[in-house]
Amino acid sequence: MPTPLYVHLETKTLASGAAAVTFSSIPSTSGGEPLRDLVLSMNTDGAGGFAAFQLTFNGDTGDNYYYVFMRGDGSSATSGNAVGAARIQTYGTVNEGVAIASVMDYSATDKHKSVLIRYGSDAVVSAVAARWGSTAAITSLTITGNYTAGTTFTLYATVGE
Repeated sequence: MPTPLYVHLETKTLASGAAAVTFSSIPSTSGGEPLRDLVLSMNTDGAGGFAAFQLTFNGDTGDNYYYVFMRGDGSSATSGNAVGAARIQTYGTVNEGVAIASVMDYSATDKHKSVLIRYGSDAVVSAVAARWGSTAAITSLTITGNYTAGTTFTLYATVGE
């Protein structure tokens, strides 16, 4: 199987702090080729960083998200889950760090969407496995938290069926 080709969809860099960032009008094709998975990369560098990194799709804040999480900071570890939540959420604050969220088969209309999130810094690491209980194609995603100026969000998609 060939390595998927990543297509850059959009980058947003905050000029000032923000509580939310939205990517809208996410395409399902590029150059006539179908797009399969979304990859969101976030890089923050500064005081405040981000807290409780949260994702919602297509403006859906109903009880349609299900996830498990784990988090460690070198001296303690926690884990948990949510059933029928209003968003996918990570736990813990990262002042300087990176987060990557992968959404599988985001443009499919015959299945729920699977999501994997990894984030961390020199102080905290966390991972989340989630499901959005909808068969709708994802056309927008909103990331909420406490983001400082200079935080960069980049959205990619993979080409393939």
